[in-house]
Amino acid sequence: KTPLAILEYDNYNGSTEISQWDFEDINSPQFDTLRERYRLRSIIDSANTEFEQMKLMLNWVATRWRHDGGHMAEDRSALAILKEAVAGKRFCCANYADVTLECMKALGFPARFVGLHTDDAGYRMSGGHGCVEVWSNEYQKWLLLDGQNNGWWESDGQPLSGYECNQLFIDGRHDLLDFVGQH
Repeated sequence: KTPLAILEYDNYNGSTEISQWDFEDINSPQFDTLRERYRLRSIIDSANTEFEQMKLMLNWVATRWRHDGGHMAEDRSALAILKEAVAGKRFCCANYADVTLECMKALGFPARFVGLHTDDAGYRMSGGHGCVEVWSNEYQKWLLLDGQNNGWWESDGQPLSGYECNQLFIDGRHDLLDFVGQH
């Protein structure tokens, strides 16, 4: 297993009450088009919980194209990437994260891009991996989701944030960290 290390983490340390923060308008034309063109709500309709909705959306994104670690989309918007994917193009992990990010936002989930890097990779994306953290009201924390590999990290059956994953490594308890994939 490759160790996960967060080299820099600039996170808000105040209240975890997510409603106090400002986010993009989910009714923006970009998100309206994304939701309607790809029928995003119908993808998550069968879910019973918020996390199940996230997993269904994650699975949908993961199955849109085959991975190509050497190709980054020129236009990193979800609409552009999905259009090119239908035409047979393949993209890298960061583009899975881009699409996951925008689809989650379009469905009303606060989300942010997270770059995972090994100790020696610095901030070169080629030395790391692109993922997304999505805010969960169900768990009252950010959850680290991997669009390319269609999964997330857990410990003791509970989904984790990037910060929590890193803490397990720092504390020498990486054996408690499990990657749960949906393939």
